Amino acid sequence: MLTVKTMMTRTLVSVTMDATLEEIQKTFEVHGFHHLVVLEKNKPVGIISDRDILRELSPFIGKMAERTSDTATLNRKAHQIMSRKIHTASEDTNVGGIIRSMLEHKIGCLTIVDDKGNCVGIITMRDILRWCADQIFCVDEYCQVDEPEESEDAEEPEETCEQDEAQAA
Repeated sequence: MLTVKTMMTRTLVSVTMDATLEEIQKTFEVHGFHHLVVLEKNKPVGIISDRDILRELSPFIGKMAERTSDTATLNRKAHQIMSRKIHTASEDTNVGGIIRSMLEHKIGCLTIVDDKGNCVGIITMRDILRWCADQIFCVDEYCQVDEPEESEDAEEPEETCEQDEAQAA
């Protein structure tokens, strides 16, 4: 059974309920991801997506038409903009169940919790797609590219994946 632990992100970047929109925006910019977990005492209490940030930010910030009310949006807190309806799973959850849950609930991530409800990671659609791409295109440590001999009619190198060949046997 393929479980979440094989593809989840364990290096979790999170914010607290009182983080400002400005701090959250900078966190997204620095780390380049699309979902941020809001934690309280290491328990997930909310999710903020990059789309939430775009929806909450005034389009006039940094422009000639910027007003005081526009910059005031940067002081909004995580608890004011986060989605409180979070979905969780354990590391031992079957990936098929995770994918079904994401599709059914139209969400892009689930927080991964231990048996005490502490957040230990996150799994996103991108994590799943990256894992699938690694399997399909053999871009992991099992993949080899056979170098062609030097000649004018040299064909493209063949990619082989010892892992796939072993599974097929």
